[in-house]
Amino acid sequence: MKTFTLFASIMLLGSVCYSQNIKALIQRGDSLTNSGDFKSAAIFYKKLVGDILENRVRVNEDEWKTVLYKSAPVISRVDGYTAARPYSNMAFGGNGEKINEKINFIKDFGAKFLFVYRPWEPGSPESYVLGGCSSHIEKYLFWYGKNKWYVQLFNECNTYKPIGFENDSLKILFESYLNELVNGNILELKSLRPSHDENYTFEFFTQQQRVVKHFFKTDIRDIKEGSVDYKRLKETNSLGIFNNNKNSKLKDLQHLASSLVKKYIDTLNSAVERKKVGTL
Repeated sequence: MKTFTLFASIMLLGSVCYSQNIKALIQRGDSLTNSGDFKSAAIFYKKLVGDILENRVRVNEDEWKTVLYKSAPVISRVDGYTAARPYSNMAFGGNGEKINEKINFIKDFGAKFLFVYRPWEPGSPESYVLGGCSSHIEKYLFWYGKNKWYVQLFNECNTYKPIGFENDSLKILFESYLNELVNGNILELKSLRPSHDENYTFEFFTQQQRVVKHFFKTDIRDIKEGSVDYKRLKETNSLGIFNNNKNSKLKDLQHLASSLVKKYIDTLNSAVERKKVGTL
């Protein structure tokens, strides 16, 4: 009988979509749990949480937390505490899930491409809250799956909702130039750098290691031939560095990531999305 229930539950999971009522889905999870079929309940909740995170099921903040509260103990009972911890963290821990845990989760999920982007400016103010976290230290997690790029903002205090976007240019860049992105470098153009210059940090995750790339806004500036800055490059023998950076795929990645972050923030702050955004 349990075998049939498990099979039926798995079949039902495939039909989860926007049109379904979240209350009915929660009741289905309750029914599986109350019947003692914890294995089927764990499978159901994992799929439901995944559907919510990828926007296939719409929830408000209270409904989202209810799903997480119910998911964690069932998954812990079936798969152990370690497997359940990300679900508990999303509901309770540190005002949100942590970026490193999300990275590990996405790796296990089998995302094709994955990277972290952090734009920041030296000397920008940092305010700390109780516990020592700073909301000004912001990182954007990007991953590719199911024909979309997903973007999610993290800071040390809060976690924000991931949102999916179609972006063929970013997909083609990773498909065609992944090795160049991971192994290439942006060289420093010190001769033109102001005292305060915006920084960009990228983190790539290969099977073997985490690779970090760091450079400044000045390093990838577009400079017209004949301009004062171009003459300065010639005077300081920096044209080779400029040409290297101009043709770097990391420069292309920064432009695409920056554009998608702006779109993400605009969407996150839209009236449609606002009620679905909260600490995860």
